[in-house]
Amino acid sequence: MRDRMDDVKRTLVRLRDLPEDDPVITTELEEIHQAILEERLRQSTKFTELFAGPNLHRLSIGIMLQVFQQWTGTNAINYYAPDIFRSIGLDSSETDILATGVYGAVKVVFVMISFFMIDTELGRRRTLMIGAVIMMTAFYILGAMISKIDLGKPVGAEGYVAMVSIYLFAVGFEVGELYVA
Repeated sequence: MRDRMDDVKRTLVRLRDLPEDDPVITTELEEIHQAILEERLRQSTKFTELFAGPNLHRLSIGIMLQVFQQWTGTNAINYYAPDIFRSIGLDSSETDILATGVYGAVKVVFVMISFFMIDTELGRRRTLMIGAVIMMTAFYILGAMISKIDLGKPVGAEGYVAMVSIYLFAVGFEVGELYVA
């Protein structure tokens, strides 16, 4: 695996869509080579260095992102989505399965969209904030609509708005929290 600078150069040329002698390719290749040399000279590090200095800050950000991801409630929504759809009045099994399938499809579509959004000018922080606002709004709407649903009556506008808010929550989670964490 060592000293494969020719492979690196070919990859950079293909990735950047530039000729081999382009200054951008040459500069980036030199930077990669310098980084490899510096890493070879560096002494081994200790596990305790993870808990000191700037590494502690990075570690705590990573841990807190994972904690907050669990606190979003996405696992509860995933697990209870069929029950929530039934409680808002979608009582036939076909409708229930369709609503749950659409929920999964929405998640797949928006995970693909967010895959391309994360490395754009939006960046990780902005997508995290956008996703958090979307999820907060969706939960607020969901709570308001569920509180107005009369379980003895057929599905009304509140039930459909609640269903859409569940889909909206999935969009917010996939766009913001999933890829950042």
